[in-house]
Amino acid sequence: MDERAEIKTIKDEDLGRDSLNLNVEEPSKDKHMLVPGVEGIEFIDDTEEMIGVGMGEYAVTSAENSNPTLKTVGVGPCVAVALSAPDSKVAGLMHVPAWETSEELQQFRETGLQTLIATMKRNGLSEQEVNQLVVDIVGGDDGDKLPDVILDTLSLLGVNKIRNNARSSGVSYQVALDAETGKLYNLKNIKPDKSDSAGAAALRSFYSTEITNVKDTRSLG
Repeated sequence: MDERAEIKTIKDEDLGRDSLNLNVEEPSKDKHMLVPGVEGIEFIDDTEEMIGVGMGEYAVTSAENSNPTLKTVGVGPCVAVALSAPDSKVAGLMHVPAWETSEELQQFRETGLQTLIATMKRNGLSEQEVNQLVVDIVGGDDGDKLPDVILDTLSLLGVNKIRNNARSSGVSYQVALDAETGKLYNLKNIKPDKSDSAGAAALRSFYSTEITNVKDTRSLG
């Protein structure tokens, strides 16, 4: 397998939305414990080597990649979906916007997670491993429909191993997923995003079958 990660945007003209830039202020190192974190999950420092996933994007990587860790920041009320395969050590991370209309939710229900899993298969996930995927869902306020849509869709796809299902409830989470270990982490000491937003070369329709292969978001130019 090439040492490459796959990243795509969820942003789609069909949804009539633009991707958003998230400006995250780096917390001081002596106050990092004030950063909100998912309960029961370890904190680690952000690094520039991690593959950043912006709002409206997803990315797939593996333990064979020189950058095997995916990250996303500013989660809540949007939702981060992390999928990890213990055997093939392939990982996928999706940052789903807090869509509100029934049409947007239906589009996501029909294609969103299916596309993420299909991309993971293209990077080493076997068909037999799909029902062994470990799932972490982070974000969404109490009562939001999106986390339930995600859970229902995953169940229909045969993915039911839910490790974490944490609502953000008014706070913002920053998380990372390590393909080598399959572990989800809280992030602290967030690095400024040096990538070109979603990356012009990666701007493809979320509902398209086209895939853009890149090492990481900083290589998109």
